[in-house]
Formats: sequence, structure tokens, C-alpha cells
Amino acid sequence: MKPHSWLRRNWLWAAGGAFVSVHLATWLMQSAMRSAVRSEAAALKQKPAEETLEVKDGQQPRRRTETSATTDEL
Repeated sequence: MKPHSWLRRNWLWAAGGAFVSVHLATWLMQSAMRSAVRSEAAALKQKPAEETLEVKDGQQPRRRTETSATTDEL
């Protein structure tokens, strides 16, 4: 009888390891992004309000967001 390859004998372990690895990597990336956003938000809270506000001609000041930056610059 022909010997089976390692993958044929252990396909369930390989699939399980890949599944766990992908989910662990995703969790690590999410936690890294979450901490980066929290630290950035804390840094923005420490800045004076004048530095974080954007004023246009005669309009009320508003906070600059990523979406407003892209729509204003078009």
C-alpha cells in the first residue's frame, strides 16, 4: 500500500491551524488599531480647540474629518 502524504493524514489539523491563525491575526490587528485610535483620540483631546477646528468664509467652525477633507478638496 502506498504511504499517504503528511497533508492527507493531517488535513484536519492543518485546516484547524489555518483557521485559528487567521482569526488570531485578525484579532491582533483589530486590537492594534483600537489602541492606535484611542491614543490618537487622547492626543486630540489635549490640543486646544482652535487647532482642531476648521473655519470657512463666514461659516461656523466645524471639526475637520476625513470625509469633509476629501469632499472639500474636490
